[in-house]
Amino acid sequence: MAGENKLDEVVVVGYGTQKKRDLTGAVASVDMTATQDVPNTNVLGALRGAAPGLNIGSTDRPGENPSLSIRGQNSITAGNSPLIILDGIIFNGSLNEINPNDVQTIDVLKDASAAAVYGSRSANGVIIITSKKGASGKPVFNVSANYGTSNPVKLIPTLTPDQYIKKYWITE
Repeated sequence: MAGENKLDEVVVVGYGTQKKRDLTGAVASVDMTATQDVPNTNVLGALRGAAPGLNIGSTDRPGENPSLSIRGQNSITAGNSPLIILDGIIFNGSLNEINPNDVQTIDVLKDASAAAVYGSRSANGVIIITSKKGASGKPVFNVSANYGTSNPVKLIPTLTPDQYIKKYWITE
């Protein structure tokens, strides 16, 4: 048929279809299987530097949520955080609550076309997280662990208690 579209040439979006070359700048997809060997403690650690246009800030304390923006600063008084969709449901929690080993793919929608699907809440962009699905059959248990070691480069010579007393408390 002359009007037939091939799947790799047309992308179906919320309000119609677009050519794939027109959409590639607006959607960044991250396959999390590439980050399985990296010791990531959270999803944002795995995303840092993997999706163009996604800006992840730094944190000062453990467990703190970094700033996250897709389309820059869009508001003066309201939040600039993107909308997070986890398996088709709006996720209002922290991305630190999601185990990076349970995530299959992450898609980042960066343009305004996401508003056709998710409405005004998607004005700051959308992060779509697809988790891994279970399989039937015998159960399989996966265990992952990380460890680290460190050795001092140079030991600082210290005084014994007697040496300290002789040095600072005995006056001549």
